Amino acid sequence: RADPARPLAPPSWDDPDAPSAPLPPGIDTVALAIADQNGILRGKRIDAAHWESTRRRGMALDNTFFAMDVASLLVPNGFSGLDTGFPDLSVRPRGPLMPLPGEPGVALSLGEARLRGAPEGAAEVPIDPRAPLRRAVAAAQALGFAPRLAAELEFYLLDPATLRPAETRNECYGLARATALEPFLGPLRRDLAAMGLPIEQSGVEVSAGQVEVNLGHAPASPPWITPSSSGPWSRRP
Repeated sequence: RADPARPLAPPSWDDPDAPSAPLPPGIDTVALAIADQNGILRGKRIDAAHWESTRRRGMALDNTFFAMDVASLLVPNGFSGLDTGFPDLSVRPRGPLMPLPGEPGVALSLGEARLRGAPEGAAEVPIDPRAPLRRAVAAAQALGFAPRLAAELEFYLLDPATLRPAETRNECYGLARATALEPFLGPLRRDLAAMGLPIEQSGVEVSAGQVEVNLGHAPASPPWITPSSSGPWSRRP
């Protein structure tokens, strides 16, 4: 138990990768998020009054979210379970702040999870899917390489009533078919660009309802999605 008479010292991970403080004008809420094993964003919304302390100390989330399936059911594992009591992790803001299109006053910050109370060098979460990526990047850098990453995101557009593809045509790379889907893909490209993500292009793939969105390459260190430097907000004040 912490001694209330002794204020906690800021952790050592208040570093240049932390997002800016104070918040940009007009932002009253930060959605602090981290992706689980399935790519689902988990997290909480932080009120502006508590952003500075959260930015320095992190946000507490119990360690179950790394062991959940897409239905939020806990998958048996050796890290998160009843025998350990589901202790909290510290999710620290790391990526730059990004405005959320369609949500005035709300910014998104991607976080990084660490074991609470562990020394910085031993605080890595064993089942965090970013851990092997960090090790691979570090190994490449030790050999003198400067890795870069790009993302090609493929997904299906489904009819919400039937959960089947909203179209029946197979026309790989067809611009006529892409035009029919532009009411969705056009705003998606513009929204990603507004968030500072290096969106390059979108297109239709071979199967009915299958589309892709391509992000430009960027340095792989630090290894999380990093908006381009030309985004609307700078990383530091």
